[in-house]
Amino acid sequence: MPVGAIIEMTKDGKLTFTADLGGKELKVTGTYELKGDKLNLTMTIPEAKEPVKETLTVKSLSDEKLVTLDKDGKEDELTKKK
Repeated sequence: MPVGAIIEMTKDGKLTFTADLGGKELKVTGTYELKGDKLNLTMTIPEAKEPVKETLTVKSLSDEKLVTLDKDGKEDELTKKK
């Protein structure tokens, strides 16, 4: 995940991901569903012909932080923007 990326996850299961990739803004929209410790994402990426699906394992979740593991074991830590 690029440093400074912003992910907004709303209560109705929608998400928006915005990141600066070397001066070019990438904006991804999609949906999410949390089932147990699995975070299922379906994302519409501008360059992709079909939606991209990914399942992350939630390692920890609090009001301020979300830590996930992807299928390769890579850990991402997201903190709530203040």
